[in-house]
Amino acid sequence: MHIQAPTEGKRERLVYERVLPAIPTSVGFMRRELDAALERIDVPRLRRHDVALVLTEAAANVVVHAYPSAAPGLLYALVALTAEGLELDVYDQGRGMVPGSRSSGLGVGLALMARLADDLEIAPSEGGGLKVTAVFGDVESAAPRPVREPTRGQRERDYLAALAETHAALREETLALTNEAEQAIAHAQRLRRARFTPPP
Repeated sequence: MHIQAPTEGKRERLVYERVLPAIPTSVGFMRRELDAALERIDVPRLRRHDVALVLTEAAANVVVHAYPSAAPGLLYALVALTAEGLELDVYDQGRGMVPGSRSSGLGVGLALMARLADDLEIAPSEGGGLKVTAVFGDVESAAPRPVREPTRGQRERDYLAALAETHAALREETLALTNEAEQAIAHAQRLRRARFTPPP
């Protein structure tokens, strides 16, 4: 099975989007936010649980495997309703899900994601890194309840807060942190445009 790229006329509706540094606390934060977003469109609790588990596994793999250096990189999640169902994309900008010599849990996580989703694909991401795409074909949703979209400034503040929380030693390096946040958010926006802008 293969997931086709968006084509002209394909209708998609954004359900959830978040860009954070690839640190452990970001995984739980995304999981809680996504569950709330799915609840707002009346996705049943058990199916929400499946989606949340897949997000958790994919995001945790990014945190553990994608960035071998000490500095955290990009963790970007995007969820949309498509003609095929609910599509979850998790992006990194590192080396993807490559287990280290001491890591043995990657295969188990992939098997769990493949079992819970109706389709699972791992492919190179635009601009480097990998994209994990999981499709849940039996998800039906109600009309969305209004949600205020965060501004770019709010996204940057969230990203910086997550970095500062984990890297106390870097708190005084405001300029470096701000630049890192701006680059990560700009990359996430390029990925979003590529996803939702049909080809000419």
